[in-house]
Amino acid sequence: MSVPRKHHYLPQFYLQRWTRNGQLYRYLRPRGPDGDLDCQQRAPKAIAYERDLYQVPDIADPKGSQYLEMEFFQRIDDCAAIALQKVESGDQATPADRVALAQFMVSLLHRSPGRLNAIRTDLAGQTAVAPYKNLTGEALDNAVKSTANQLLAMLIESQEGANIVAKFKPFRIDVTGASRMLMTSDRPITVSGQLVSPDAFMILPYAPDRLLILCHNAEIARSFASQKPNDLVTGINQAVVEQSRDLIVASDDSAFRMVDRLFLRPQPNVIFDSIGLIRRKAPLVDIQPKPRAFTRRDIRGMKYLGS
Repeated sequence: MSVPRKHHYLPQFYLQRWTRNGQLYRYLRPRGPDGDLDCQQRAPKAIAYERDLYQVPDIADPKGSQYLEMEFFQRIDDCAAIALQKVESGDQATPADRVALAQFMVSLLHRSPGRLNAIRTDLAGQTAVAPYKNLTGEALDNAVKSTANQLLAMLIESQEGANIVAKFKPFRIDVTGASRMLMTSDRPITVSGQLVSPDAFMILPYAPDRLLILCHNAEIARSFASQKPNDLVTGINQAVVEQSRDLIVASDDSAFRMVDRLFLRPQPNVIFDSIGLIRRKAPLVDIQPKPRAFTRRDIRGMKYLGS
């Protein structure tokens, strides 16, 4: 088995959902925030990757050093692909499916190049302490990269996080009535302020006309699903673009002007948290101590996927 060197931080099975005739649109700013926006059609395999992104250089064996890409993320992505297919078909999600979806979404919070570079920068600032003391040059770079990538796996698989996300309920929201399509990016998750609060949520665009929302309370999913489709798509796209640091992905180029205005362009009153996300609130929702019961298809466009 060959050792993969192209590590996709957005898996190809996920990107495939934005393709038309095998191509999607990807937006980049190759010269940084002040440079022109570049929009081109590409195949999923040709974007959203970085060479040896998840490599652990401290492991001498070439195959062993790629275990995060070959085993860790492969397992997460394979389970998520199966679970997302159930979401798409409207099938009931098992407890294992719900965990798979939640872990996949948590992985997308941390696995981007921008997030990993931030972790490495923090670690590189600790060169005066073990295990980096007296290391320089390539040896220091390899030690920092190895530690950062191992920390990445710990963040995604932490027991505390698993206990939180396992309690989320999955909902699918259909936005086919909108005049524009949903986009995704290197940081595609829209997340609430606190994942342990009653109004917590995580939202992932998983197709140009579909959203997956994980939340503790059905009223949160209902608050999003009750928005006008155009308003919901615009809000999610804005969140996805504003917090992106590497690339934007779309099924067409109709949002070029919006991407050009927001991508890598700091906006007034927009605050990023410690991991580079913009924390959001659910629209027009008031959580009551005993929220009303929901059905498997509560309002048009929203479907509960749990048991």
